[in-house]
This record gives sequence, structure tokens and C-alpha cells, in this order.
Amino acid sequence: MLDPNERTQAWWFSARADCDDLVATWTQQPRSLTPHLQSCAECRADLADTAIVDQPPSRHLTSDELWRFDMGLMSTDERARMEKHTASCSDCAQAVLALEEGDEAIDEALEMEAEGAGGSAARTSRAPVPRRPGARHPEQREVLEERRDFRVVLVRERQRVRLVVQPLSGRTVTAAVFLTPGKPSLKPSQGPEGISFDLGAEAGGARSAHLTVQAGSETLERDFSY
Repeated sequence: MLDPNERTQAWWFSARADCDDLVATWTQQPRSLTPHLQSCAECRADLADTAIVDQPPSRHLTSDELWRFDMGLMSTDERARMEKHTASCSDCAQAVLALEEGDEAIDEALEMEAEGAGGSAARTSRAPVPRRPGARHPEQREVLEERRDFRVVLVRERQRVRLVVQPLSGRTVTAAVFLTPGKPSLKPSQGPEGISFDLGAEAGGARSAHLTVQAGSETLERDFSY
């Protein structure tokens, strides 16, 4: 219907005007492709690009969920969902198994260390060896603050105390800890868990510090004791 001299400049108006069969696939998946869908390279490419919508990939356990499981912080419902998922997902089941094997290895190492240190008085009892403080134990990790973008955890491990600011959902977080207001902040270190501050050796009596966290437009200011 366009004038001949206008047609080449209005290619975009009628481009893929014959691809109406593609529209029908938006509401329901066809049992078989129409002749046009079989022969049109552009339609086949569109179908391939959108296949993930009809068959989305299975969701795996996140690092945050594995951390909550490892620390014993999961609710009953969360743990039930995790167990149902790992029953059919070998990758996530392997990740959970690795956490459990890590705990067993720690127990064995501590038991060998205790027996070696005992010399002639080595233990003959098979009573469980006390686990090392801190690792994989909720009683040694105190969640001081949990926001949408980050979590603040106080960790007591090997007679030392450290504060960890864990970014969530891939957020960018900056943090500072002041042991005394007005003094320079502690130097942070970046680790697999997030931003870590070494607060020093475990000591009797409570000590206090000030924490500042910046995540996007959100700022946290709070004092804490350890």
C-alpha cells in the first residue's frame, strides 16, 4: 500500500509481518511448529531465546542459605524445603555433604590433637571432643544486625573476636569500626564472608565499639559490646 519509492525507507513498518504464528506461542506452547515457524530463522531464534520462560532452570541453594544451614539458623520450614530440594538436586546435596564432612574432619583433627597432647594420659574414652569455638556454631556467632543488603555478625573463634559485615544479594558495602569514638577506625580485611575486623583477643569484661555501615543509600550507625 506504500508508494514504491517509500517502501525501502519504511522497511521497519512491515518487517516480519508474516511472523504472526510466533504470537500464538506466547499464550500456549504449540504441540508442533507451523510451516512458517519451521522455515523462519528469526522465529526459531526467538523461540530458542524464550525457551527458558517455559522451562526455567531449577533454583539452587544460595550461599546465604548454606550459611544459615551451617550455623543452625534455619527455621523448620526452611530446613524442610532445603531437604526436599536436595533430594532431587545432586549439586546442592553435594554442597550440604561438603559442610557435614568438614565438621567431621574438624572433630577428627581435634580428637587426634587431644590424644597427642595427653601423652601417657591420653584419653581412652570415646566421649566427644569439644568442638573448636566459632566455626559452624550458632552459639559462637551473634547476628547483631540484618538488613536487606547486609548482615553484621560477631564471631568468637580461637580466643579472638572479630566482626564480619556480610554483603547480601551481591550488594556493595563499606564499613568502619571505631573502638574509641573519634579515634581512627580499625583496618578491615576482605575475606570470603565479607568485610572483617579483628577486635583482638577474648578478654574478661565487656568492651564496646562503634560500627558504621554504608550500603547504597542506607547507612547504619550503632554501638555494640563484645
